[in-house]
Amino acid sequence: MTKRPQFPAEAVGYDAPVRNNGVYRILVDMVPGESLAALAPFRLDYCCMPQAQASSRPIQRLHAFAGGATVEAMRKAGRNVEILADAEAESRTAISELRLADEDRFASGSLPPTVGRLI
Repeated sequence: MTKRPQFPAEAVGYDAPVRNNGVYRILVDMVPGESLAALAPFRLDYCCMPQAQASSRPIQRLHAFAGGATVEAMRKAGRNVEILADAEAESRTAISELRLADEDRFASGSLPPTVGRLI
């Protein structure tokens, strides 16, 4: 089972609306044994993503990033695409949390010792 997003998008699921210029974290349903070459025309970003474990259902799910236009194209081609999160919203939230941290983690010594020194 795939972990749900820490910062959920406004709408998630198979029927979630998407913006053409948005970027989304998605799960794409594939039949067992189907090659990733079948998804090559959609140019998904999936290489470094942890992939969902095989379940008892007869489908495989590819965890990837895709633009809104790509999601719509995949849906029109008959693919089941589940929207997990709005990646841009997740990024904005993560950046704002980093900006709220007022301490310098290097100066406070909260990080483990490293090789060399910070210049």
